[in-house]
Amino acid sequence: MWESWLYAALIVVGLVILDRVFPFGGRGVPRFPGPKPYPIVGNVIPPKRIWVQLAALSRKHGPIFSLRIFRTPMLVINNVAVAREILDSKSGTYWSRPFPKMIELAGMVRGVLFEPDAGRLRQARKMLNLILHPRQLENFHSVVEHHVMKLLGNLLRTPEDFIQHLRSVPAGITLEVAYGYKVQGNHDPLKVALPRLTELQWRISRLPSRMGFKREALSWRDQYTELAERGYHRVQDEIKKGIATPSLVSKVIMGSEEYPEDLLMYTAAQVVTGGADTSVSSLMTLFLTMTMHQDIQRKAHAEIDRVIGRDRLPQYDDRANLPYTQAILAEMVRCFPSVAMVTRSPSKEDIHDGFHVAKNTFIIVNIWAMLHDETVFPEPEVFNPERWLSKDADSMPSPWDIAFGFGRRVCPGRHLGEEFLFMTVACTLATFDILPVRGADGEFIMPSGEYTDGASHRAAFRFPSNATLPRSKHAEELIAQALNMD
Repeated sequence: MWESWLYAALIVVGLVILDRVFPFGGRGVPRFPGPKPYPIVGNVIPPKRIWVQLAALSRKHGPIFSLRIFRTPMLVINNVAVAREILDSKSGTYWSRPFPKMIELAGMVRGVLFEPDAGRLRQARKMLNLILHPRQLENFHSVVEHHVMKLLGNLLRTPEDFIQHLRSVPAGITLEVAYGYKVQGNHDPLKVALPRLTELQWRISRLPSRMGFKREALSWRDQYTELAERGYHRVQDEIKKGIATPSLVSKVIMGSEEYPEDLLMYTAAQVVTGGADTSVSSLMTLFLTMTMHQDIQRKAHAEIDRVIGRDRLPQYDDRANLPYTQAILAEMVRCFPSVAMVTRSPSKEDIHDGFHVAKNTFIIVNIWAMLHDETVFPEPEVFNPERWLSKDADSMPSPWDIAFGFGRRVCPGRHLGEEFLFMTVACTLATFDILPVRGADGEFIMPSGEYTDGASHRAAFRFPSNATLPRSKHAEELIAQALNMD
């Protein structure tokens, strides 16, 4: 027994000596400053709301600082200017996206999200630009409007199925964008399967945390592969029959430039699964913030009534005439980003600002910290749409530019996301009062405003079924008319 303890002790001592003699760094060039790591294990940071803890560390160690987990070097970027210097200006080096083994097991490296090959990533993004460029998105205005109208109708009829209704909007839109596929009712097999697919992707995209995760990843791989192949071959058949509608897959297949078939197949699948969870998070933020800030909601109602009137619903072309509604949306993105952090990795070693960055360094881009930087956004914890209408608004960076990422990994669906969110916010506020639940004493009970930990930053509250009320009988009629016109 004592021999086993002695052997273990010798290993620990050896690792400590190795750690002291060969600290991570490179070729005599210093590493970025940061909190002092413990021997062997490196830095230990509790996982709860880690983006907040990293933001706090940046106040002591600077806008970019180093960490180490065991022998893995890490950098944390908490500042917009630094992110642009590294991820935008040096995008040819800092384009890679590190992923755990579970991502590979789940098949998620196939497609644009985690593509490890620079050439294939470039091809995937070029394909997506064929359909997601702002000029091309004009073809999908009616698709977005249709699904937003369905959301309003569903909230009116069955508000108790709130989460299901929110999930159906991005799912329906992205299925049409990727495949030209129109969801056929609530029992459509693809619509039923998508919530599980997107939930699994969200969970698998984090580090595994329990036994059985490998089995779950392999299960997701089978479902993901089925979606990719089924959607792709369906469009192929429609093209042969001459009935294909505009979509990513049809546009690439019928285009003049050839792309790898598997890359198109899995990139299209990730159009559907990639942004679904973050979109639901953004929609939940709308209902949470309006529940908690009734005064802001009333100002939005007044603006929409003044500009649009009560005889029609807002359209995307109304955006420029609804500055307060746009300000609410910008503040939602800033105050409650749907993704708190993203990761990157350099494809080769680099010297930045006199400090060594080793190849494959694990880089954490702290989106939340950038959007809560008090030197850029005064009183960052306060939900204040008026900040985007003040004389200082032009001096602040756009929250959209930060929230959707940097460099070659910037979210390709940004413009679709902006259009979808604007239409949802404007049309929901045009037709509904979003109210807190009332307690037994008749007084409003405000939600806590807390958000979940995890890859997707969601509002952690149960939305009561009686919290959305049509603003008037005429609002109900407008929704019914819009649905009948589809």
